[in-house]
Amino acid sequence: MARNRLVWLVCLSILCVVPASATFVPYTDLALWQQVTTLSATAIDFDSELAPVGGHSTPTLSLIIGGITFTAPTPYPTNLVVVNANAGQSYYNWGTTSILRTEADGWPVKANWTPSVTAFAASMGINKFTTTYLPSQMDVTVRNGETIVWQQTLVTSAHPTLTFFGIVSTDPAETFDSVTFQPAEGTSTTAFLDDVRLGAYNAPAPPVGETPELGTGLLSLLGGILLAAGGFRRHFET
Repeated sequence: MARNRLVWLVCLSILCVVPASATFVPYTDLALWQQVTTLSATAIDFDSELAPVGGHSTPTLSLIIGGITFTAPTPYPTNLVVVNANAGQSYYNWGTTSILRTEADGWPVKANWTPSVTAFAASMGINKFTTTYLPSQMDVTVRNGETIVWQQTLVTSAHPTLTFFGIVSTDPAETFDSVTFQPAEGTSTTAFLDDVRLGAYNAPAPPVGETPELGTGLLSLLGGILLAAGGFRRHFET
C-alpha cells in the first residue's frame, strides 16, 4: 500500500510542474505581435494592385502578391477584387487605403504561401449593415497543408474599423502555410483583408541568472517528495 501511494505522489508531482503545450498563440495587438516576430517581407497593403481607373481592380479568381496567393475557394471559387476607398468609392468609407474583398458576399478569403512560416498577421474586417454598421464575427482557420492547427471564431469591430489578427507558432517544428477568413454570419456579410504580414517567431531570451538548468526544479521537487514518501512508508511499516 505504501509503495502505491509513493507512485501516485510522484506522478501527481510531474503533472503539477510540467506546463501544458500552447504552440499556437493568437494576438490582437500589432505592437505585441511585432515584439516576438521578424518580418520576412514588407506588409501587403494592396495599394499597388489597383486598376488605373475606377477605384478597383479587375475581378480575378486569384491574386499573387509578395509570394502569397489570395483566393476565395469555397463552396466554389468566386472572384476577388481590390478596392480603393479614396477613388470615388463612397461605400468603402474607411479612408484612403485599399483592401482586398470577395466579389460575392459571404465567401471566405484565403491566404496561402510556400514555404510554411511560424508567424502571420493581417487586418481583417466585415461589412455588416442593417440600419447602421455593426460588429460581426469571423471564423479564422490556420492550416499546415490540409491539417487544421488552430481555429477560432473572433469578433470584428463595426465597419469601417479593421481588427488586427496575428498568430505565432512558438515551436519551429510546428509551421503553417495558410489562413482562411470566413464570415461567420453567412451571406449577409462581406470579409475584407489589409496589411497582410508573414514572418518568423523569435523566442524571447530568458533573463540572465534567472533560468535554472533544465530539469533542476523538477528534480528538486521530486527529491523532496521521495524523501517525504520514504518517511511516510517507514511510518506505516513500523
